[in-house]
Amino acid sequence: MGSLASVSDDELVAGLSALEGQQRSTMAAVIERLVEMERRRLHLRLGYSSLYEYCIKALRLSEDEAYRRMTCARLAARHPEIVAKLARGELSLTTVTMLKPHWSAESAAELLEMAAGASKRMLEKRLAARFPERPRPDVLERGRTRPTGAERWRVEAEVGESTKELLERALDLMMHTNPERALEPVLERALGLLVAKLEKEKRATAERPRPTTTPPTNPPAPTSAPARPARSKARPAIPRATVRATYQRDDERCSFVAPDGRRCEQRHFLEIDHRTPWALTRDHTPENLRVLCRAHNQLLAEGPPATSP
Repeated sequence: MGSLASVSDDELVAGLSALEGQQRSTMAAVIERLVEMERRRLHLRLGYSSLYEYCIKALRLSEDEAYRRMTCARLAARHPEIVAKLARGELSLTTVTMLKPHWSAESAAELLEMAAGASKRMLEKRLAARFPERPRPDVLERGRTRPTGAERWRVEAEVGESTKELLERALDLMMHTNPERALEPVLERALGLLVAKLEKEKRATAERPRPTTTPPTNPPAPTSAPARPARSKARPAIPRATVRATYQRDDERCSFVAPDGRRCEQRHFLEIDHRTPWALTRDHTPENLRVLCRAHNQLLAEGPPATSP
């Protein structure tokens, strides 16, 4: 900081303006490279399930910074002029991100013109006039969950009339154990039941797995040789015990490993995949199964990706 004390006012202003111009050019170049990275799906091969995750984990960006860059890159992939407008300062990452909810092939030109040179507040007014807000009571918006203390969180959401009536009914039925009508016991109990149900459906979990039926030791001999049944072409379902064992072995996490040894951290949108296709092996054993996120499952299904475009 001390080195600037001898700089003249004009030099200080000119230098600051030059640095801002360099920053805009650098950001435009970053967006351009993110567009190309996603086109090549390079983030998947590096072990990241999405460009958003790559920006956070590899580039060390905050969640908001990663979201703005990812959104801008995806819109710029369809409309490359966004990159040039960013470099000239006609658009910013914030204003481009504000356009996303209203973006379509038909509205793109109008939106870009509306956002050119506009501040955040000015663009908010223009978008509100052009696209009057419609209530979305079933959507939990970004940023509506925040910590309030040690292991305590505030969750805010708008709900519809039917949800409110169910909540009131649950509070009434739990009055004997929850006389203060606090929401947390209701939510915890309801979510616990929902998660248990979904885990049973999605992960084949069960508190008491059904016992395997043991075939009779000495089955009666057939009176006549039965006709050989036709071999079914339909793939049988993977046994629930096998699905459960596969998820447990892979720690309910995508098992894709990048060349540098980094394992994908995705725990959502998981799918069971056959290492060697079932059609070739008829093998449903855990050794031939693995857990993959949807993005890496699709990537591997398309074969080894090329290392260059």
